[in-house]
Amino acid sequence: MTTEPRTMMIGPERMTIYAIYCGKLPRHLFLLTLLLALLLPGPASATGPDLEVERRIQHDLSLSKVLVRQISILQGNHTPVAPQLARLRELAGKLRESRQQLSEIFSARTRVAERLGPTALARHLATADDFLARLAEYLNLVEALPEAEITPLRLEELQILLEALAPERDRPLLGAL
Repeated sequence: MTTEPRTMMIGPERMTIYAIYCGKLPRHLFLLTLLLALLLPGPASATGPDLEVERRIQHDLSLSKVLVRQISILQGNHTPVAPQLARLRELAGKLRESRQQLSEIFSARTRVAERLGPTALARHLATADDFLARLAEYLNLVEALPEAEITPLRLEELQILLEALAPERDRPLLGAL
């Protein structure tokens, strides 16, 4: 039983995959292809300082959601919540520091959205303004919290704001395209 080697077209001649490995492919073409594959960044490797800021904000918001849930449970059991409130204030301080960086990132993206057209600009501005307004409202609410205990109404406001800022993402169905 014989099998024909797989072939590929390179210019006018037919070259087999085996010929590429054996060195019959011109070296400059092989090296150029290898160099481009190694040096050109792909979309999966795109990282930057703005991504780090956004990830840090999302992480802090997720931790805040967990703390608010813990506070809700502990208050239901009539347990002191002062350590959780202190941690919540600490996370709010980090978020306050990151908010300025995030507004700078949004303004840079606004300049990009201006070039994409009025629809993109309007959507970007609506999203950015909404997120920054809700973040400011959340930070003001945390700053105004008492030291020892939170009322159920304030706790519910915190949960609603945190759900709007960092909603739970649905996990994709396995096998779905």
